[in-house]
Amino acid sequence: RKWIIQRISKLLFSSKAFLPQKSWFHWNTSLLVQLQSEVDDTIQEARNAEEKAKKAITDAAMMAEELKKEQDTSAHLKRMKKNLEITVKDLQHRLDEAENLAMKGGKKQLQKLESRVRELEAEVENEQKRPADAVKGVRKYERRVKELTYQTEKDKKNVARLQDLVDKLQLKVKAYKRQAEEAGKDAAE
Repeated sequence: RKWIIQRISKLLFSSKAFLPQKSWFHWNTSLLVQLQSEVDDTIQEARNAEEKAKKAITDAAMMAEELKKEQDTSAHLKRMKKNLEITVKDLQHRLDEAENLAMKGGKKQLQKLESRVRELEAEVENEQKRPADAVKGVRKYERRVKELTYQTEKDKKNVARLQDLVDKLQLKVKAYKRQAEEAGKDAAE
């Protein structure tokens, strides 16, 4: 700034010879005031530009930090989604195994009991055809049939309970799948 003012003063001083004294002084003063005003404006603009640059650098640093956080969050969500997908696959596999075991075990047990009931019913029928001294044995077999019928009913209830458990597990698997899909959507956003 001093250099500019000194340079202008030298130029004005050298042009002094061309102008009358009073007019030169007036012109020189006005020019100095005008130049001083322009220099002040230029300095202020430079300061404003420097402040804007500092603010832009600060904003860029904040945006970079936010971007890093978003990238970290996105990576975390992707890991969570992958883990949920693995969990869902594992639960689905276990559910399939449980269904197969429940169906096989329950059906086999039920078939065995029904077969045994038919056998006992046939035996009871044969015993009823025997003379009266076999009535006692028939009652024994009837009790056994009732016990087996009761056991069959109990086993049917167990099969129903197992089926209910399978249904609940399927609902859980669907819920995990839905969570995994939502986590995937969140990660995609």
